[in-house]
Amino acid sequence: MLIVIDRYIFEVKHNILSISKTTSINFDKQNTITKPVYTHLGGYEDEVSFEAVILLEDMAEFAGFEELVKLGKPLDISTFDLADDRRIFITKLTQSVANFVKTQRNGVTYYTKKLQISGYLIGRAN
Repeated sequence: MLIVIDRYIFEVKHNILSISKTTSINFDKQNTITKPVYTHLGGYEDEVSFEAVILLEDMAEFAGFEELVKLGKPLDISTFDLADDRRIFITKLTQSVANFVKTQRNGVTYYTKKLQISGYLIGRAN
């Protein structure tokens, strides 16, 4: 298991190349005639993102995931020490399909669905 969001488990077999976490410090920039002035507003934001490539045979594991994201509610997430026991507010879910191959000789079908997920980490899970 690499990433768990709510009841959905993203594993090594889902071709996750990397997981990124970005921490942004809240600053306000005021442009002046001589030079910009930066004011620290306090606090910070953590954003996490990753991409998974799911094979046709594994797609049933993610049935209902898009509908869950559309609810716009924070979801439990756990992924190593980057977001252990936190909640994620998914702000973007991009889906694309690719690799359409079917051979006549041995009947192999190769089809993938790519999920790109990013969102803000918020408080601890309850």
